[in-house]
Amino acid sequence: MHRTAGLSSRGGRTPVPSIQFDILRRHLDGSLLWLEAAADLKVARCRLQQLHAVSPGDYFVYDQGSQQIVARSAELDGSDVYRS
Repeated sequence: MHRTAGLSSRGGRTPVPSIQFDILRRHLDGSLLWLEAAADLKVARCRLQQLHAVSPGDYFVYDQGSQQIVARSAELDGSDVYRS
């Protein structure tokens, strides 16, 4: 699914790649904080590790297409991101 962004040089609409993955953080009280989005799962997983390295916590990647959590970084001990 693509959103349209405006007119191309030929007068048609230029598709904007859809953002598939949301990166969120779960707070201790259970509330969620949306942090950013990524179009690619590999990039989202890498970003999860970066965020956790700077500020440890429960981060996860939510796939808008499947409506599932596809990666999680909860209380990492230096290992790779847990994959659901």
